[in-house]
Amino acid sequence: QGQPQQAQRSQSSSSNVGSENIFIKTLVSKTRVHEQEAILLSYKVYWAGVELAQFTNNTKLPEYKGFLKQDLEQDEIQTQLEHYNGRNYQTAIIYQTLLYPQKAGEVKIDPAQFEAILRVQNRAQVRSIFDDFFGSYSNVAKQFTAPGVTIHVESLPSGKPTGFSGGVGHFELSSKITETDISTNSPVTISIQVKGTGNMKLLKTPAIDWPEGFEVYDPKVSNNFKNTTAGVSGTKNIEYLAIARAAGEYTIPAITFSYFDTEENKYKTLASPEYTIHVARGANESEPAAVVNNYVSKEEIKQLGSDIRYITTGNYTVPQKGLLGDFGNPWWAIFLIIMLLDLLFVFFCRKQIRENADIDRVRYKKANKVAQKRLKTAKKLMANETNKATFYEEIERAALSYLSDRLSIPTSSLNKENIADLLRQKQVDDELIAKVTELLSEAEFARYAPAIAPSMQALYDKTATLIDKLEDTKI
Repeated sequence: QGQPQQAQRSQSSSSNVGSENIFIKTLVSKTRVHEQEAILLSYKVYWAGVELAQFTNNTKLPEYKGFLKQDLEQDEIQTQLEHYNGRNYQTAIIYQTLLYPQKAGEVKIDPAQFEAILRVQNRAQVRSIFDDFFGSYSNVAKQFTAPGVTIHVESLPSGKPTGFSGGVGHFELSSKITETDISTNSPVTISIQVKGTGNMKLLKTPAIDWPEGFEVYDPKVSNNFKNTTAGVSGTKNIEYLAIARAAGEYTIPAITFSYFDTEENKYKTLASPEYTIHVARGANESEPAAVVNNYVSKEEIKQLGSDIRYITTGNYTVPQKGLLGDFGNPWWAIFLIIMLLDLLFVFFCRKQIRENADIDRVRYKKANKVAQKRLKTAKKLMANETNKATFYEEIERAALSYLSDRLSIPTSSLNKENIADLLRQKQVDDELIAKVTELLSEAEFARYAPAIAPSMQALYDKTATLIDKLEDTKI
């Protein structure tokens, strides 16, 4: 008899909890934004006349179709007092996320479902003093719906500057160089820092147009990002390393970074200063260094620049018999073979220098090797779930660097549209082009939202298979 009575009280208590006692509001920082502009979405609970014990796991959040999502971590829920509609309520933010719209138009965010345990006072007739003391409250599970909301997303305006790669927010750029007076075979490093708030995880690495005479390495990128209610903020640090291989005076053009400024509602282009580098010939070099792009050592380069090789010393004199000498002597044959081999060696080295000086050709030949190296690194990262973000970054870089080298276009200038156009020009099958575009979208999304991205193994297999197919196509 006790259990039915308790259930009756709970049901009675539940029916006494009205929408004016507890409800959830959906709050967005903006309802009208541009593509890739951050929106802060919050679910805020209001309650009065009841005691909110906890939320259950029966929560159903929408899929947020049309947005990239970045959840914000909350250390603990903070309650505040708020006067709303003539009544005082306790309030708390129970969930927050950053949303980045990916398409223009009216994009609807569906309602969210929550369930909470409430402690409410029973309204049933009290039968004894003990009933009044011990049984005056009941725990009640109640479901709530946070309403949906529609976001008006505007396309980015026309007139995008050259080099714009989708950056939206507010940013600053600074740069520095290690030194401008160096000698041949010495390194030089240019560092830039992009600082600000916006879709920083989607920012592309700007390219430097190094002049001939420098051996260029892949830039080193380090990110220090933090999710805030205003968007992702922090710094993106990039170091560009090159080694001077030939003496002379060189001008390194400005590094530019274009983005759409949400504070001023217009495109902006930030630029570093131009740098002039004076490269003096090394003290131990009698000949100019050869310009190559396969990362050979200083000693190897000097050897390539030599036309005469040391053969032997001594007082040996070739015996003379007649006007032309004794060609029947075996020493003549050895001498001619050595001279012939020496000429072939010089010819081969000069051919290698000419080929290596063609940077695009070198990159084309090394594309698959570089991609496989990155895939190997990514495979090692799969062993630990905490490496998800780094793994997805390595996968995207493997695909982009391969396409950059094969299509002879800087990584910073790559986007899905020009990749598709270039592949069509090379008569690549439309189905394979679609798979390339799909992979790049998945890899980019995975980097930004690793928690809801496809499995690491699935994306790894897809990337490796696609690179193999492109190799077979010989793009």
